Amino acid sequence: MTTRDAALAERIRSLGNHGRTPGTWHRHDLAGSNSRLDALQAAILSTKLPRLEHWNELRRAADATYRQLLAGSAAELLATDANAVAVHHLEVARVPRRPEILEALDAHGIGWGLHYPVPCHWQPPFEAFANEPLPVVERAADEIVSLPMFPTIDPNAIERVCTVLLAALEGSEDDH
Repeated sequence: MTTRDAALAERIRSLGNHGRTPGTWHRHDLAGSNSRLDALQAAILSTKLPRLEHWNELRRAADATYRQLLAGSAAELLATDANAVAVHHLEVARVPRRPEILEALDAHGIGWGLHYPVPCHWQPPFEAFANEPLPVVERAADEIVSLPMFPTIDPNAIERVCTVLLAALEGSEDDH
């Protein structure tokens, strides 16, 4: 797409990036889509496709390690429906006092992500669809954190993440 109209160009970029407001990460003023796959990316992905199931198996094994190490803790990993086979693109945990947990992960050089920290029904294009508070969604938006997850993550790395996370959870319980 080409244009000399700066406002139109900005709108097009926003629409192709989930409707994200330029200069922000978690605000979406438009209902957009994810339209970033070009022909070169498609060609590269097609060569990776034969490895996908193996990578998904590795992710499932990583998830099993996380679940074993975090069992019984205040870090609640998202559940998988018994009738589904998850691929664990993300390893999402709900944690109390998320800012303290993120600070501890940062202090140990452990990467993390936030996905949907602003509930969708609070985003301008979707506000009209929620005619009442959604307390479960709103609480989840305050508690979720994505822990490191990729097919080749080493079990020792997972153990390190869990050790830091559990120590931070214990520390935050002692402080409050």
